[in-house]
Amino acid sequence: VHHVVTIFVCSFSAFFTKGLRYHTPLFFGVVELTSIPLSIMNYCKRNPEFTAKRFAVGFLVVRIVFAVSFLFCRVYMWTPPILDVLRMVLDLWSLCGSWECNVVTGTFFVAVCFLTGLQYYWGVLIVKGIVSLIVKSVFGKKMKEKKKME
Repeated sequence: VHHVVTIFVCSFSAFFTKGLRYHTPLFFGVVELTSIPLSIMNYCKRNPEFTAKRFAVGFLVVRIVFAVSFLFCRVYMWTPPILDVLRMVLDLWSLCGSWECNVVTGTFFVAVCFLTGLQYYWGVLIVKGIVSLIVKSVFGKKMKEKKKME
């Protein structure tokens, strides 16, 4: 579903002649840079023997790069311009002269809200993962120290 909605939003943004092209390089260029570390992470997850033997530190670095780049590009940089896009789409929708235009702009609005929700959902999952790692490393060390003292 995510990929189909993304194709629709990309096509609408790229080919609609009444605006919305201004933010296209950010949304479908800069934001997609996070796919590079994600692809490396997916490769490492599919090849656990290789990752464990030859790329353990690299995998950790890639995970950190992905988390930071995702939160920066797909949450922090995404939010202000997407609000502008949604405002413009609502303006376009209110100025439409036909039901066809209303359907297309309304569908685009819903699709953008869906993709934005996904960005935030994934962002929350990444933050939870970061917090979990920090908690495990801090409390894991304390638990090991406590066991050693006993």
